Amino acid sequence: MRVTDNARLLSLMRQNAANAERLSNASRRAAAGAKVIAPSDDPVAYATYVRRGASLASMSARVRTARAGADELGVAERALDSATELLSEAKALALQGSSESLNASDREVLAQRVSGLRSSLLELANARGVGGYVFAGTRTGAPPFDAAGAFTGNDNAVRIPVSEGVSTRMNASGAKAFTAAGGVDVFAALDALAGALSSNDLAGIRAGIGAVQASHEQVVAVQVDAGLGIERLRSVADVIDEAAVSVALSRSRDVGADELAQLATELSAASTSYTQSLEVTRRLLSLPSLARL
Repeated sequence: MRVTDNARLLSLMRQNAANAERLSNASRRAAAGAKVIAPSDDPVAYATYVRRGASLASMSARVRTARAGADELGVAERALDSATELLSEAKALALQGSSESLNASDREVLAQRVSGLRSSLLELANARGVGGYVFAGTRTGAPPFDAAGAFTGNDNAVRIPVSEGVSTRMNASGAKAFTAAGGVDVFAALDALAGALSSNDLAGIRAGIGAVQASHEQVVAVQVDAGLGIERLRSVADVIDEAAVSVALSRSRDVGADELAQLATELSAASTSYTQSLEVTRRLLSLPSLARL
């Protein structure tokens, strides 16, 4: 082999290696859809990419929490809606029982119906969602109301951050809906009404009308709060989702993922260069001076 041919071959081999590496890198970036996929590609861009990724993970978690909270409040809101219907029925029974045309037997029948409504209301007050008992405050692992109607939960709020220093409640207050903390002990009011009907106590029945009406109003107030809370949580999730889209776009730009056309061009150019260098090498190896070796 002549020295010039040998030198040319060595040069081509080095060029082939460089082109092969270039093709490998271009293929890797094109497959990943980004120009920067490792710290060595661009340390600053990669660090920003990782930081934005952590932000996206945090935002995604907050969206999931907000939507889960809205779902739990939805369970509470529906239970409260049913509770208002029961209390409306209880008031109607109280009004019926206050009529002087009824006798003791008639009122005893009404008393049994009020007791049945109370039992149904207790089930609603102990409603469960995916995260536990929705009216228990932060004691979601156990029913907040016992058989006597005593409240065993707490009125602690479960909150989700909305923005810097701002949060919103994501659970309904069972204490304010059903206990004296809201103004009236709803179960005690129904017990008193059932007792007055059963004992044919006309004055007690008439007093029970006002107590049941007040119970209805306080349950409605908590229901309204729950409905507003659902809308707030959904809005929070939507706002964070929109912000996440912006962060994701910025993150794509950090690593050049928005330059897919350029990545394809680079891959094509690298492939062409590698193919051409291999062809030149093949031709050189076919020279007579090399073939004789």
